[in-house]
Amino acid sequence: MALNQNPRFPYLQQMDIILKIEASLAGKENSLALCFKQSIKDEPAKQTIAMVKDMAGDNFNMVADILGIKLTETIKNFEV
Repeated sequence: MALNQNPRFPYLQQMDIILKIEASLAGKENSLALCFKQSIKDEPAKQTIAMVKDMAGDNFNMVADILGIKLTETIKNFEV
């Protein structure tokens, strides 16, 4: 079964996105990467995804430079 979005049970999708974000951040130490890492550490997955989604809406290229275009598109289209 694919990790399709299910509005009644979004937790697997959220976990998948958080794991992909963490993998994208490996070895990166700029201020945006540190911001994402801190959010993953301190906030629920839903809030971290919402923050990244908002940032991608404001400056897609900046977020895509850190996370990659495919993951940034996935997050931007994710229903939080």
